Amino acid sequence: MSTVHDDIFYLCKELHDIDNIELPKRWFSLAFNRLLHDNFAPKFMWDALFEYCRRSGDLECYIGEEDFFLSHDKNEMDKVLLSETSVISYLVHDFRFTRNYVLISLSKRWAVRLDQDVIYFLFRVEDKDYIFKLFGGFDNVENMMLNEFDGVKGRAGAVEKYVSALLKNI
Repeated sequence: MSTVHDDIFYLCKELHDIDNIELPKRWFSLAFNRLLHDNFAPKFMWDALFEYCRRSGDLECYIGEEDFFLSHDKNEMDKVLLSETSVISYLVHDFRFTRNYVLISLSKRWAVRLDQDVIYFLFRVEDKDYIFKLFGGFDNVENMMLNEFDGVKGRAGAVEKYVSALLKNI
């Protein structure tokens, strides 16, 4: 049986191949174009993540360069308080945002992966009802993601395939 660390490790590796994403069955992802947002993601997404964390008791997260995480070097992961100010300040310091980073909850129920173009918010499938409730339902989430990458639901194409792959386990 795989561990949560193995799942998140796999998710980070898998998200590099956007044409062939296959997430582990117990995970789904929301994705946004980080180049469109001052704080790397829509404000409502950070607000929702931190609200979710407050309700679930997560007050801190691990954060570090993806390369260190993928090499299993946990000593290179820092702990930060879960607030928009703390997380964004950490990423902006010394231009860290110019490298790929991973945030992982201490509870291992969610992760965030920032690469140079996209930010992924990864959640356990069992939390889908709460996550989608924060955003007005599944269809609304799907449409937000399609709009973020200039896709249109019902029109076959790379963007729709990409978004469908991220939400497939729902």
